[in-house]
Amino acid sequence: MTDVTNSEGDHIPVEPVVHHRDLDGAVSDVIADLHYERLAKAKDIDSYAFPKLARSRIPAVYEQIEQGERELVAPRLSKRDYDFGTAVRDNELAIFEGERPVLITAEHATAHYRPDDDWVLRRKAPDVGTAGLGYALHKSTGAHFMMMRGRQYGDANYQEEHVFKDAMARLIVERGITQVISIHGMKAGKFNDFTDERAYNVLLGIGPNPHPGSIRVAERIEQIAARFDLRIATNEWFVKVADDDPLTVEVNPDGTIVFNGFHAPFCTTRACAKRVAEENDLALAAVQVELSDLFRLLPRDVRRGRRKRLIGSYVGYRLLQRAIEG
Repeated sequence: MTDVTNSEGDHIPVEPVVHHRDLDGAVSDVIADLHYERLAKAKDIDSYAFPKLARSRIPAVYEQIEQGERELVAPRLSKRDYDFGTAVRDNELAIFEGERPVLITAEHATAHYRPDDDWVLRRKAPDVGTAGLGYALHKSTGAHFMMMRGRQYGDANYQEEHVFKDAMARLIVERGITQVISIHGMKAGKFNDFTDERAYNVLLGIGPNPHPGSIRVAERIEQIAARFDLRIATNEWFVKVADDDPLTVEVNPDGTIVFNGFHAPFCTTRACAKRVAEENDLALAAVQVELSDLFRLLPRDVRRGRRKRLIGSYVGYRLLQRAIEG
């Protein structure tokens, strides 16, 4: 993992500053073409130099992920399933206890809500596939797993107080959890530098002052990702593009490009796990993992060939399985 310590001594790199005028004219056209190619590569399963995969195991792993996704959040594997999921009451949790002192979370497995600048709750899209992925990892590694079943009227990764965080805190203390992995999804094509030839496939957040164990887990995930030919970074900034057009970058009032930081800050479940550990004198590593959609199961009404579905989901699974098992 590259050294991201800034002058203040924390683990957040200095935010890049790029002025929009530097992207005008012909330069802007070249950058747009490059990003189009970068986005296409990110979604092309054949653009990756994967190591030799256990192809006989891929269908079984995919079936386990799909089974978990159907049973927990999306019975029809339809995009419409994710608002209510399988919940029978508001903000319902699913908790599966294991034997290994590792906790996997999928708090955005279903649609959730976050206040905008006017404090009006706005729907946030679910991180599809994270329920099935967490469930499959629970079954294969013996890790604990918890998630939101649906009917969410808030956001556990944003609100300081939430039923999810309460349950997570109890589990950490009662079961002596030493590692928390919070699984999330991200859109394909995220990049940090306009000259990047490849987009990020995985982004990790460990916060500004991480426990040494969190740094070690992030380093291990980075090493595993590199063996799978995945582009990965920890606590990284990335260029913010328009929601409806990945080739249009957003610009601040002063003309600089907008960068979003992926650091899993104080309000996240990762940060909550860290605070719970500190308050109870526990050594705990906590990492938020964002997986590009190529490496997660997607609803049936999202067009994707079977081969891409199976191999992509399997690689995402194997990345985290190896990280958990050490």
